[in-house]
Amino acid sequence: MRLNLKAKLGLSFGAVIATVAVSGYMIYDSVSTIQQAQQWNAHTAQVIDNAGDLDEEMVNQENGLRGYLLSAAIGTPNEGFLESYEAGKMAFAEKLAKTKELTADNPTQQKNLQDLEALANEWSRDVAERAIALTRAGSPEGRALEVSGAGKKSMDSLRAKAAEIIAIEESLMVERTAAMESAFSTAYNAVIASIKRIVSGLSGDGTTRCSGRPSNVSTSIVPPRLRYDAMKRSCISNGWFLSFALSTIKMGGRSACSPRSRIFC
Repeated sequence: MRLNLKAKLGLSFGAVIATVAVSGYMIYDSVSTIQQAQQWNAHTAQVIDNAGDLDEEMVNQENGLRGYLLSAAIGTPNEGFLESYEAGKMAFAEKLAKTKELTADNPTQQKNLQDLEALANEWSRDVAERAIALTRAGSPEGRALEVSGAGKKSMDSLRAKAAEIIAIEESLMVERTAAMESAFSTAYNAVIASIKRIVSGLSGDGTTRCSGRPSNVSTSIVPPRLRYDAMKRSCISNGWFLSFALSTIKMGGRSACSPRSRIFC
C-alpha cells in the first residue's frame, strides 16, 4: 500500500510528536527525582548537623564537670564550672528533640536516638550528678569516680552511637546523590533523543536523496508537469518527503524538485 504525501507527512510529524511526548515525560520524571533528592539531602544534612551537635553538647557537659572536680581538688569547688555543664545539658535535650522530629519517618534512627538518650542519661545519673553531689558534700569520692574511668566508658559509648547515626544519614545521602546522577543522565538522553528524532523527521532517513529524475522514465518524452510529479514521488519514496514539503513551502509553492530548481534533485 502506497501512502500519499499527506499521509507520510502525518506519520512523520506523528513520530516526532510521540518521541517528544515520551521524552518530555522522562525529563519531567527525572527533574522530579532530582528535586526530591535535593530536598531529602538538605533534610539529611540537618540531621547530620544535629547529631554532631549532640556529641558536642555532651563534651561541654563533660568539660564543665571536669573543671568543677579539678577546682575541688586544689581548693574550694568552683560552681561556675557547672554553668557549662548545665548549659550543655539543656542544649543536648533541645537538639535531641529536634533530631527525633527530623527522623520521625525513620524507625532505625528513632531507635538509635533512644539508645543515645539512654546513654546520656546513664552518664548524667551515674557519673556526673553523683560526682557533683559527693563533691558538694566534701567527699573525695566524687573526684575518684571520674578518675576511675567510669565517665570515659559512658562517653565513648555515646560517641559511638552518635557516629552510627551520622553514618546512616551519610549512606542515605550517597544513595540519593546516585539517584540524582542517574536522573540527570536520563533527562540528558531524552533531550538528545528528541533532537535526533526532530532532525530525522525534518531530513528523512539521512541516507538517500531524491533521484533527480524519475526511475524508468525518459525525461525527453515526458512533459515538464509529469516529470515534476514523478520527481516528487521519487523524493518522497526515498525518504525525503518532509524536506520536499518544507522546501516547497519555503519557495512559495515551487518545489525544490521542480524543473526550474534543483536544490535537492
